[in-house]
Amino acid sequence: MVCPNCSTTHERQIQKGVDISLATDILRHALQKTCNICIIVSGDEDFKDAIECAKDAGIKIWVASFRNSLSKEIKITADKIIYLDDLFNDIKFTEK
Repeated sequence: MVCPNCSTTHERQIQKGVDISLATDILRHALQKTCNICIIVSGDEDFKDAIECAKDAGIKIWVASFRNSLSKEIKITADKIIYLDDLFNDIKFTEK
């Protein structure tokens, strides 16, 4: 995968079931009232229903996403959007 900001090539592992696991975590914390704010680092529209359920339970939803990855529905649904593009220069990558 090539980073659109720095043109560096990065390997990306594909994981199955991550979206379902994250949606389940959102719902679990909302129903158990274990948080006041849920910060989701994804702009994927697949989380819309889980986000709406959490909001119905009184949980504030903040979404952190790159502009080109943020779905219109999530942008409308979330309480706050954090654009990672704006933070890119503050994030330092270090080689292991």
